[in-house]
Amino acid sequence: MRRPALVRRMRPLGFCPEDVRTLLNVLERLPDTGGPLPATGEQAHEELVTTLRKYWERADARCEHLRGELRAAEDFAGPLHGHLSRLPAASAASRKAVR
Repeated sequence: MRRPALVRRMRPLGFCPEDVRTLLNVLERLPDTGGPLPATGEQAHEELVTTLRKYWERADARCEHLRGELRAAEDFAGPLHGHLSRLPAASAASRKAVR
């Protein structure tokens, strides 16, 4: 994965530039699925996998947090929309002006 794309994907999850560098290094050093272990051996491979797993866990936890924030925002916005839709037709012009 290229650095600019990874930065764009990691930024909303709160990862810093050092995290991007570390993760890129891990991804570059890990073999693709089914590939041979790195020349440095099994222990180095396990360390890379552990680091990758930690980033995945952090990203997954942050996604869950963001889903909760989105639910809260939708719980706020939904009733506002409902209230606007029940207003008399005379205020329809003002509702259009707001959009």
